[in-house]
Amino acid sequence: MTSQSVIAAALGTSMAPTPMHLHLVEDDPDMRQMVREYLSQHGFQVTAMASAEEFLARIHRARPHLAIVDVSVPGRRGLLACQ
Repeated sequence: MTSQSVIAAALGTSMAPTPMHLHLVEDDPDMRQMVREYLSQHGFQVTAMASAEEFLARIHRARPHLAIVDVSVPGRRGLLACQ
């Protein structure tokens, strides 16, 4: 079972032939790059952002299958952005 199929099953969706799209919100550039590379190597399409504000601006243009949000990003807190 692939990483994508595990996430799809957890979300209650079927796997599409295209990669799952994830939004990654992490203010630390090294951590953001490391997580982005790891997820990309496992077949995910990743849009990485440094702030909750950027996440909120993008989520309405391209809705991801899943968002991974650092709850302590500066500015508008990560948890508030997820509400």
